[in-house]
Amino acid sequence: MSESNSWAKPIARSAMHYQHLALGAAMVERDGWQRPARYASVKQELDQLRGAVGLCDISPVGKLSVQGDDLDSALARAFGDARPPDVGAVQRRSVSSGSAQLPVALARLAHDEAMVFTEPGHAAAVSETLEQQADLCAHVVDVTSGLGGVQITGPSGHLLLAGVTELDASPDALPELSCAQTRIAGVHAVLLRLDVGNVLGYEVYFGREFGEYMWDALLEAGEEHGATPVGIEAMARLQEIAPAAEA
Repeated sequence: MSESNSWAKPIARSAMHYQHLALGAAMVERDGWQRPARYASVKQELDQLRGAVGLCDISPVGKLSVQGDDLDSALARAFGDARPPDVGAVQRRSVSSGSAQLPVALARLAHDEAMVFTEPGHAAAVSETLEQQADLCAHVVDVTSGLGGVQITGPSGHLLLAGVTELDASPDALPELSCAQTRIAGVHAVLLRLDVGNVLGYEVYFGREFGEYMWDALLEAGEEHGATPVGIEAMARLQEIAPAAEA
């Protein structure tokens, strides 16, 4: 046969895909996913992130669950023998993959449970590094496709969360680089406090099957605080200018 046996890789869509379209999002293919680039202008969305609160679909983030009695030893070995985070803490780390250093967020959820969050498309490479600790009792499962995610960024983010969870997510009660398991809008979720420079930020991860419900619930809870959806272009721009904002 003269035809190539190669097939185009399918484009992934988050559980909130059609809600983004209904809200007028301009979509773009990025890292094998269809993602909202913007809903309004990048400037308008940047102003929203700095002045109120914006919601961004981060379902493409890589998500690895690591569990086992030897969790501390496995994490220490995988991350260069550095001390793993305490329960409720998050560490920003990097994982070696060939000649590349892949940034990750390592969140400790329990004594024997942690989650590793990677940039989109990097979950397999990071998982391979973690799985090299196979002699230890620590098991790695890629749960990227099973979990949706929403990034909540802006000074009113904690006020939005106060309307959907009993957990005190105020800046003092849930400081930067901390995490918790809680119920958000009645759904079990993992909540991370990860600021973008000096802009207050949270990441919420939950079962994909609750994606549409969670997106609507967060937008509704944030309505009185001026919450609007924002695309990945504004979030990338905010990341770029974050160091200057902190200086």
